[in-house]
Amino acid sequence: MEPVIVKVLDISTAHMSEQDSEKLNRCNKGSVINYGYLEGNFVYLGDPSDVDDTERVWTEAGYSMAFIMACRKARESGCKYAQFDRDGTVYDDLERFDW
Repeated sequence: MEPVIVKVLDISTAHMSEQDSEKLNRCNKGSVINYGYLEGNFVYLGDPSDVDDTERVWTEAGYSMAFIMACRKARESGCKYAQFDRDGTVYDDLERFDW
């Protein structure tokens, strides 16, 4: 069997609000599956066939549209995860937060 390679978008934590970060680090079960570490979070982007439902759940859980758009960028790039990292890449087409 061939190895399965999973794509991850490198993205700065500047593209999520402080409130998004706090929600992720509270282990908000059922809304965003993620692994937090000292400098950021690995966020599972959900089943590609169920994007609308995933984004609806995140919106209802109170995540910002900026966070959702950053995850959408990762998904549209063919990624399964987004790595939000304090030293991650800053993208001109995404909203930024200074916190």
